[in-house]
Amino acid sequence: MHKYLQPLLICPKCRNELDWKITKTTKKYFVNADINCPKCGQKYFVKDRIANFLIDYKEETPPDNWERYEEYDSLFFEDNLDKKQALLNAPLESLNVVDLYLLNRLLQKVDKPDVKTQEKITEVSRLSNPTRPVQNAGPSQLSYVWNMLRNHSGFVLDIASGLGSLANRLFASTKFDIIVSDISYFVLRDSYKNLSVAKNNRLTKMAFDATASPFRDGSVDMITTYYGLQEIPSTKSALKECHRICNDKFYIIASFGPEDDDETYKIAKEIYKLSDELIMAGRKDSCMEFIRKVGFNVKCENSKSVFAPKAPRSEFIPNFGFDALPIVDTTVEFCTLIAKK
Repeated sequence: MHKYLQPLLICPKCRNELDWKITKTTKKYFVNADINCPKCGQKYFVKDRIANFLIDYKEETPPDNWERYEEYDSLFFEDNLDKKQALLNAPLESLNVVDLYLLNRLLQKVDKPDVKTQEKITEVSRLSNPTRPVQNAGPSQLSYVWNMLRNHSGFVLDIASGLGSLANRLFASTKFDIIVSDISYFVLRDSYKNLSVAKNNRLTKMAFDATASPFRDGSVDMITTYYGLQEIPSTKSALKECHRICNDKFYIIASFGPEDDDETYKIAKEIYKLSDELIMAGRKDSCMEFIRKVGFNVKCENSKSVFAPKAPRSEFIPNFGFDALPIVDTTVEFCTLIAKK
């Protein structure tokens, strides 16, 4: 964690000052530290440069969604060797993009991966992917936000970063530091391993709940998220918290289905147990109203509507896929919402 962030941080539970015991440091970073709140008793820490401000965090906490997702296919194939062998023997051209991904993961786990086969899988996946228009729409939003921020001189806080798609794009031809944050300590610990030294020196990884941030009021100039807002069940609480810590702008890359597609939203709620807030955050008008109600001014920029086919599912692992939505073929609008304080 960058040292200069320390004065900006408070207890995310009670917002009191924190006591820091630094146990390992470098010129620019805290490598290891124990952090305590004398008011509410919460304990946080920095370990291997990753700051953990998750409330009531315990090492034995049950696996989070990222851990379960990463382990699910491995555990399935251990218990279903016939399915594993069938996937390994299947012609590449017969596999959809989800099963090509699963095959690639299987091949990565052997002692001597067949690099040429993996390269061919990547190419077949790229050419056969029915969601290519959707995938192209996402990078266009990344480039838009990069262009908006490329001359920024402070740091940028990315909310619900996941695997860091936006952070990786923002590193290109910029000089500002980036804080990637997620509720999953696991994904922050095990991802971002392929960054160059130069990029890594500009990165801080911080685990916290987007609804309970460790930052002081108005201490962050620029906040970003790459579809992350629409993954947070308590969308309104996350927006309220972002408004509290934001001092300038919040760039929200989002996607929205048709406003009148009540049937899809109903099915999504029944099958995937999505909260009412998440359902409403998937609709542009209601999402923008959420943003206004917490105190931001908001406008929609760089809007692009594309055909989005039904999200593919694996033919080998029941109900396994990258995305829950869309459930049926539809049109999806991709855009960047700019929320200004």
